[in-house]
Amino acid sequence: MTSGQVRVLLKTVRLADPEVTVHYAATVQEEVGLRGAAALGVDIDPDLVVALDGTLEQSYPGVGPSDAITTLGNGVGIKRKDASVIPTPGVVERFEPVANARDTAFQREVSWNIGSDTAAIQNAGGARPVGALSIPVRYHHSAVETADVRDIEAAVGLLTVFVYTEDGADYASN
Repeated sequence: MTSGQVRVLLKTVRLADPEVTVHYAATVQEEVGLRGAAALGVDIDPDLVVALDGTLEQSYPGVGPSDAITTLGNGVGIKRKDASVIPTPGVVERFEPVANARDTAFQREVSWNIGSDTAAIQNAGGARPVGALSIPVRYHHSAVETADVRDIEAAVGLLTVFVYTEDGADYASN
């Protein structure tokens, strides 16, 4: 996990006090086969998963606007699709009204060239309802990864309210 993701997770744990049981976890080995997430999905046996990840931000020379996935400072990414997963529509469709109600900046994330732990957890031990929030990161997987604090705070706000208002709805039927 990046320091931005850790910050989001820890602040959410501190701020949210939901009526349902919530397990917060960090995983390892995403880049070598989503191994940690696959094991976690079986061990916890969740009813709903919201993954938190970084995503590509590519507003630098040589990358056209149509190839950009997200933009620094435009808010947390709500994953619609990536190369490994299509999140559960009912979960994805709940994020936007929550964000709008809190005036939280977000951007729709659609990518074709990256994957995430969301896919491994979705399929661990059978199909699971999943959603994913992403922090836009420039120079991803390098020594100079760069995120915008506004995007990190947007992720905290959206995830906190989402978790706090979770009522155990059956997303599998959506």
